[in-house]
Amino acid sequence: MTFRSSCKDDALKNYLQPTVYLPLAMLEGTWIRTKNVTFKVASEVLGYSTTKHRDWFDDQDAKVRALLDVMHSTHLAWINDKSSSTKKAAYARARNRAETKLCDIKDRQLPIVMI
Repeated sequence: MTFRSSCKDDALKNYLQPTVYLPLAMLEGTWIRTKNVTFKVASEVLGYSTTKHRDWFDDQDAKVRALLDVMHSTHLAWINDKSSSTKKAAYARARNRAETKLCDIKDRQLPIVMI
């Protein structure tokens, strides 16, 4: 046996029924206005980011570029003559040297953080 109050049912029906049906164009306009106002208020209150993330290689760009140029040129020479073991070895040395030097530069630029 279930006991239902008509007062509760009517209140629930009224609560679940949307009170205003807006056309899609009005809803889109409302959302666009809400987005614009939110953006404007957030930019006025919070402002814009003024700091730029600084990469570790920015200061060492010339050194990094030189290492990569040597590595790329030896790689290209080896690709053009795949049968040459000398060019393959030269590329391997250039790649290893570039990796080692890049790690050294990176280690000097970034402080070690102990957690």
